Amino acid sequence: MSLSASERARRYQGALGILQRNGLDALIVVGREPASGGQLRYLTNFRLHSGPGGLLVLPDGSTALMFSRPMPAYWARKGCWADDVRVNPNCGVEIAGELKARGLERPRIGLVRLDLMPVQWYQALTEALPQSQIVEVDAEYLRMTVVKSAEEIEIVERSVEIADGALADVAQSIEPGQTEYEVMARLECFMRRRGIDQFFNLIGSRALQEYCYHPSMRALERGDTMVIEISPQLEGYWSHLVRMVGIGKPSPQVAAAYDLCRAAKEESLARLRPGEKVADWARAMEDAVIRGGRQMWRSDAGHFIGVDLVEAWANRESDVTFQPGMVITLHPIIHQPDGGLVLGGETYVVTDTGYRRLNRFSDELVVVS
Repeated sequence: MSLSASERARRYQGALGILQRNGLDALIVVGREPASGGQLRYLTNFRLHSGPGGLLVLPDGSTALMFSRPMPAYWARKGCWADDVRVNPNCGVEIAGELKARGLERPRIGLVRLDLMPVQWYQALTEALPQSQIVEVDAEYLRMTVVKSAEEIEIVERSVEIADGALADVAQSIEPGQTEYEVMARLECFMRRRGIDQFFNLIGSRALQEYCYHPSMRALERGDTMVIEISPQLEGYWSHLVRMVGIGKPSPQVAAAYDLCRAAKEESLARLRPGEKVADWARAMEDAVIRGGRQMWRSDAGHFIGVDLVEAWANRESDVTFQPGMVITLHPIIHQPDGGLVLGGETYVVTDTGYRRLNRFSDELVVVS
């Protein structure tokens, strides 16, 4: 990430606040790539390539980044925010040793992403420190990461710009006879050439009959309705863009369902502002779909996005209140009678007075003639 010293200080101030408020002797943040390294990257400014990694944060502000394998440690030593980088086949042993060396035989340890910690790390840690107390602090850590600084939002905006450009480039080249792999290859090549770290992209050329998935060798046919879901990560930050593409003029049923999808988004945007409850926003979207005579595929009306593609789901069960700086993707998903899905979505940021849509690509159904 191309982040400033002041951004690092802001984040570590937040992490030390979690230690202090919870009476912790240590904080451990775990990440595992290629899918779930965002929370670790947030405090290390290091992109983990594969496998698990863990950051130990102590109340005096000192940090140690730990890996089971030497390759990530090699690259981390070339540039990361941690004070120290260590390698141990079992990092639980390493963490326990550090805490014991500091005279902490009964430490109160906060953990972020316990679900990603290898079992052998956890066993070694708790066996070496049998009187330790493990406290999961994911919710408090998320409250820190989900509100973005101006620096973070600027990176998301650049990620969004690349997603918009990729879809515009692909849309003008799609034609019957191309395979899903060919469509996705052009899309991903466009993004890689512009510095995208990684992506999570889905495609479905039979969107009215099947869910979108990884690309296949199926050739596009005139009359198909295709969904393209584009999720690029740039310098550690994700964005999200979903559009329906008609290979030829779409049927009236498809057009009506997609119009309802757009209308549901528009209705929910009236509640996308500071102080509004996420649950009320999600209900507004779902109610609009129901009034249109259809059903949402699931209750998730979108998700918060940033250092992870899904930082938290946004739905009727959420207890979160919108704050300025939150970045969210809106994507109502309408179930189709034959088993497929109609959906569309893009990325927004909550501002002091409301919201700002980041994607500039039109939200109209794309028609390839």
